Amino acid sequence: MSEPAAAPVLELRGVYKRYGLGTPVEQEVLHGISMALQPAEFVALRGPSGSGKSTLLTSSACWSRPPPARSAWPDTASPSSMMRS
Repeated sequence: MSEPAAAPVLELRGVYKRYGLGTPVEQEVLHGISMALQPAEFVALRGPSGSGKSTLLTSSACWSRPPPARSAWPDTASPSSMMRS
């Protein structure tokens, strides 16, 4: 019998990010990104300069304003629980 899959440590669903919203220079840098990181999994983000790597990381870590999408943190790893002393 197989063991149930572990819950992801971070899950992103349909993450979008735009800069300059409503201006002539509006630019979408994240286009519906979905991903799930499993416990003990190593992941690398690769792409050219300006492709949104840092934007994705800062958005998913809640270091910047959250994108209009769903992100899910397990209760034990939520950003607010990590800030508690």
